[in-house]
Amino acid sequence: MSANRGLGDFNDNLHYATANGATANLTFSGTGIEVYGEQYTDQGDIGVSIDGGPQQVVSTVPADGQRRANVAVFSKTGLSPGSHTIVVTKLSGQYAVLDGFTVLGG
Repeated sequence: MSANRGLGDFNDNLHYATANGATANLTFSGTGIEVYGEQYTDQGDIGVSIDGGPQQVVSTVPADGQRRANVAVFSKTGLSPGSHTIVVTKLSGQYAVLDGFTVLGG
């Protein structure tokens, strides 16, 4: 965990991983989910899977090279109402940053 960075993180703290293959899991009840993290040049790709489905690869490197904290890096809507599990996996880059989740339609 990293705290007090002063970069706009939710509650001024976040979690990060440096090892490829590191995961974060959340079981939630709703019809959608947003994953919040950071976009920056030291980031890379994350993989996101919901309910054991295929992993969607998401780049967290911004095209313009500008740091963006507490930004939705992944969003999924249209899930059936009920319980779901999301798995976020660090695939590449120096860091993968997780700043939180927002459950939709819960």
